[in-house]
Amino acid sequence: MRVDAVDPVEADPTAIDLDIDIDRFLLAYYAPFLAALDRGDRDQSADPAPLVSFGGLGLRVGLETRVHQRVRRAFDGDLVGLASDIAEILATTFEPGETFRDGSIIRTSWEDALTVQDWEQV
Repeated sequence: MRVDAVDPVEADPTAIDLDIDIDRFLLAYYAPFLAALDRGDRDQSADPAPLVSFGGLGLRVGLETRVHQRVRRAFDGDLVGLASDIAEILATTFEPGETFRDGSIIRTSWEDALTVQDWEQV
């Protein structure tokens, strides 16, 4: 499913107000990260944040530790206040280069795959 949502100018006659619970929205946003963390192979790196890897894909996925803990609690039923808690966590722990602004961690090691010449056999 794909949803393209654009915040139109208020005077736009085609504008539609969406009544969205921000806590539920964030839980849905982070749900794929929880699923990845539950299904991937635990990364044994020294990184304190929970990371998993996916076989030969050269892909590691994770969440900043406090974001992961709070989203996990929300998934287990403690949903109220998720958005404000996440905003507070990200305001106090975000370090550029370590995580994305949403607390997610995506790391790749595709150097070998990207440097193979098209005519070479892998």
